[in-house]
Amino acid sequence: MPKPEKVSFVQDFNQQLSKAQICILVNCKGLTVSAVNTLRRKLEKTGKIEMKVVKNTLAGLACKDTKFEVLTDKLTGPNAFVIGYEEPVSPSKALIDFKKDVPALEIRGGAFNGEWLSFEKLTALSKLPSKSELHSILAGVLIAPIRNVALALSAVPKGLVTVLAALRDKKEKEAA
Repeated sequence: MPKPEKVSFVQDFNQQLSKAQICILVNCKGLTVSAVNTLRRKLEKTGKIEMKVVKNTLAGLACKDTKFEVLTDKLTGPNAFVIGYEEPVSPSKALIDFKKDVPALEIRGGAFNGEWLSFEKLTALSKLPSKSELHSILAGVLIAPIRNVALALSAVPKGLVTVLAALRDKKEKEAA
């Protein structure tokens, strides 16, 4: 008979997974405590991203009936779950960047929309622009026509002023 604490934990973890966009499995074996804490801080700073170490049996039970059920076959050895709640690009980008600095971090893969993502797919995903970057690109595209019209409209009076100033200078020279 399962302990009530474990049943409660599995239910809570299942609810967290049901709210998540992406879940990435990493192996932190060989990392120092300070490196793991640095990784956690970097992930939290990036957005709504959480890193949890969960026993494989409990994680397998929690993954059932979620879009992360594909992870149950991959739960061998020590695992940490990096869970991204807002969008899938930021967690993968943060992990790939951290792996460049700390090569001991092993990124095993992840799941997104019920599909297994290998390390190569996560690397490709990390190269995409994040949600905030896409927002800034969209804002730039939307404001460009307005800025161009404003520049065109301000060019006409500037040109007129320049011509009038040149005409005035010419008349002043002729008068002198």
